Amino acid sequence: MDRMGRFRDARQGTTFRSQVFRGALVGVGLCGVIGSLAGTTAGGGRVMPRGPIRVVATPLNFSNLSQMLKDPSPATRLEAIKYVEVLNRPGREVIPALVRLFEDPDLVVRVHAVRVAVRVGVPIQQGVPVAKQLLVPNNTEVCCLAAQILGDVGPAAQDALPQLCACLTTSSVWVQLHAARAVLRIDASNREALDVLRRGSENERGDSHEFAATALNEIVGALAKNLRNDNPEVRLAAASRLEQIGNTATIAGPALLERFTDSDLRVRVQAARAAFRAGMPAHQIVDVMTSLLEPQYHDVLRPAIVLLGEIGPDAGSALSKLHGCLKDPSLAVRLYAAEAALRIYPHDRLALAELQAALSHHQVDVRYFAVNSLGASVTDSDLAVYILQNATSDPHPKVAAAAALQLSRAHDLIRDDQFHSPVIEVDNREPASGEIDAWISDLSAESSETRRLASIRLGIAGKEARRAVPKLIEHLHDPDILARMCIAEALWEIDSSSYPVAPVLIEILALNRADSRMGAANVLGRIGRDAAGAVPALTRLLKDSRSFDRLLLAVTILRIDPANDSALSLLTHGLQSSSADVRYLSTVALGIVPLSRKLVVEESLCAAIQDSNARVRDAAYETLSQLQVRNALSRAAEARLAP
Repeated sequence: MDRMGRFRDARQGTTFRSQVFRGALVGVGLCGVIGSLAGTTAGGGRVMPRGPIRVVATPLNFSNLSQMLKDPSPATRLEAIKYVEVLNRPGREVIPALVRLFEDPDLVVRVHAVRVAVRVGVPIQQGVPVAKQLLVPNNTEVCCLAAQILGDVGPAAQDALPQLCACLTTSSVWVQLHAARAVLRIDASNREALDVLRRGSENERGDSHEFAATALNEIVGALAKNLRNDNPEVRLAAASRLEQIGNTATIAGPALLERFTDSDLRVRVQAARAAFRAGMPAHQIVDVMTSLLEPQYHDVLRPAIVLLGEIGPDAGSALSKLHGCLKDPSLAVRLYAAEAALRIYPHDRLALAELQAALSHHQVDVRYFAVNSLGASVTDSDLAVYILQNATSDPHPKVAAAAALQLSRAHDLIRDDQFHSPVIEVDNREPASGEIDAWISDLSAESSETRRLASIRLGIAGKEARRAVPKLIEHLHDPDILARMCIAEALWEIDSSSYPVAPVLIEILALNRADSRMGAANVLGRIGRDAAGAVPALTRLLKDSRSFDRLLLAVTILRIDPANDSALSLLTHGLQSSSADVRYLSTVALGIVPLSRKLVVEESLCAAIQDSNARVRDAAYETLSQLQVRNALSRAAEARLAP
């Protein structure tokens, strides 16, 4: 007897109770549930129907349903799985039958069997591996449902993250979106998945846009709820994840604002960071962070200082408190406070003095931090330039290369002094005639240090010190190599003539001395194409140098020969280094390369924007901004020269 015949016989013997039960199932739209299976994937992704699915009456006993689960037809097995889901029978009855389908040859049957089995109570460790295997990007329906299963499981599906992350780059928008939602349900801090949903909410249309926006709001809403948890560790984790989500976390604004008075100061700082990333008005955040700049709050003092520095000029009201932090017994606190003050006001002499003093510290990392902090004001402050030029002669290549790279950021950029503070002396001013005469006189001093510092001052004075040119040429072959390098640089800054300068710098470069190599390379890069004779020496040094030296040497070669692909490749590959310092300096260096390579640089910096290190991420944004400014200045110059 065929299957439909058996069902007809069974129906003739049913009781009134069975008839009522069957009618209730039809009343809640069981047939509609089954019919919808062929038309959509989970979340709305459209797929093609798999062929006609016959709708039979509700089975009267589980043995009939078990037989359907073994039917040769995939459509019948799929129909039976849907019955199991709707009838809600005890797990001990249905799980064994569903588990047998975990190896079903039909992937759609298999994924629905896993989905229903997980819902009725199959152990996670049994269902997750099967769902993970079903993340097949070229099968949209199956992959989306598998991702949904894993996302519903949540953190317990951690082992599936590599496969889910691989789905984020597939060609199917729906697979990307479902995988991204699943990844974030497992690990809400995954930046790649967040970016997929952000792009979907911003660029997609229709159902996919709605799905992405809903998924983001779901993640943010859950984290906002966790901000009100009694456990401070839960609140702290939620605020940290909201910071990583960034401006998409706007709807969590009220919950973050509540945390500004949290009893746990760590939560307070982290909530402020998340609020800043979400676009909350700076003055609200500045007030909260400024209140934490007190010695008794030492555990959160540093992160509060760093956030104020990230806010920048809008945190001007915090300057006086930051000056107080410059007296803290902790060197780390003083350095971070100095960097933050310079990001708020580039001419802050107290901060500049603190960083200048740090460059005499015996620890390399302290000096390295100081030169990178000075980069915040190098485009605005002559004093910062003076300090960095001195630092290019540091005996450690890491410090010298960083100083030269930070110094190079000032070139081709307009200095802007629009921010004024009544409590800080401005150091940018035209030198008096008497000062220039004194520096010219110092070029003949007995002390090589005096000659070197005088030449640095004259170089910073620029064209105002034109009358120093004859004396500089006279001393261009100073017996002290450092003084000779600084005199050559000053001559270039004042006269912009490479004829007498480039040969001297190439000679210094060939000596390969640690205290002069980086400074000479930096000036040769400034000279550009007219220093082509230096490329062979630079290339030889590049082959033998360490990672930090290599970055500056590669930039120098590119500034002389913009078409040099190997030098550019060295910098872009530096963004993938396991060393955060190399990634950071590579990011800074890419902002200096010729504008003819701008498109390649911008594409490479996309990875740096997602870097796990906050300093690298900030440098990437600054570098992109620097490229835009340089490009605008270049176009303006071309327009002025046009007939």
